[in-house]
Amino acid sequence: MNKPISLGHGVHLIELSERKGRHPISGYLITGEKNWIVETGPSSCTEKILDSIQQLGLVPEDIEGIIVTHVHLDHSGAVGLLAQSCTNAKIYVHPRGAKHIINPAQLEQGARAVYGESFDRLFAPVLPVDQGRVISTPDRFELEISPGRNLVFFDAPGHCLHHSYIWDDESKGIFSGDAAGMFYAELDAVHGVQLVLPATTPVQFDPAAMKRTIEGMKGLNPGKLYFTHFGAQEPAGLLLDQVSGWIDLYAVEAAALYRSTREVEPVAAFLVQSVIQWLATQGVTDQSTVAGLEFDCQLNAQGVAAYVAYQEKKSASA
Repeated sequence: MNKPISLGHGVHLIELSERKGRHPISGYLITGEKNWIVETGPSSCTEKILDSIQQLGLVPEDIEGIIVTHVHLDHSGAVGLLAQSCTNAKIYVHPRGAKHIINPAQLEQGARAVYGESFDRLFAPVLPVDQGRVISTPDRFELEISPGRNLVFFDAPGHCLHHSYIWDDESKGIFSGDAAGMFYAELDAVHGVQLVLPATTPVQFDPAAMKRTIEGMKGLNPGKLYFTHFGAQEPAGLLLDQVSGWIDLYAVEAAALYRSTREVEPVAAFLVQSVIQWLATQGVTDQSTVAGLEFDCQLNAQGVAAYVAYQEKKSASA
């Protein structure tokens, strides 16, 4: 079991899913006078979180709150199981996502439609949380996590409508969820090349809103981004600029390809090839360090298709 990694300011990284794997996930534990979990991963990560709590000299009852950026199951799926052990913890979630923490049936149905036969292996079980333990975090909601230290929640549409990013003024870091995209940490570790791609998974991808969200993050002048996929990375400003540039490729060229083909597979292949070509400009021909690229681009292509369908429906009804 990997030990939690101290990042300073009481923030510890938990490797919930292997960094080198196809879908790496990092969660965070903030320790101090009070203790907090940020991002849980799916239910399969529950034991890793509980083990990390123990390794830091705590017990589950010491956890004051569990914070999720949004309710997609790779970010929030373990909430129900963790709540059973962390009996004193409140659950903090975007107002649009709160109902899905209380009753995850609709959320599970949607995830099954995307992941198919892989759902049970990846995410089951998804358990509800008592309504009295769930706290909504509207735009600019402030949460005091220790005396004089607040987290500020910002509404973050673009990836989905139930997303917040979370500003920690003490560490000058943002817990970005999927709002700032996905960082390929193994590529950086092996080749020293920083790649961050938008997360445009179905069904609420909105490129204009995503760019506005990123501009809001930049306005805070963060030093680092606490990605869920994957790890604490800097310099934040350059990473945010990079992901913003990729959004244009998704919203224009990839969307145009879907409009002409009406198929997801060519879009996914286009996205993969675009990244491979970019990597070549950075001197990287070894794709093993971007192990999740094809998986990510397949989901992202579905998001592009959903975006095109929504735009067409909106135009038809205008």
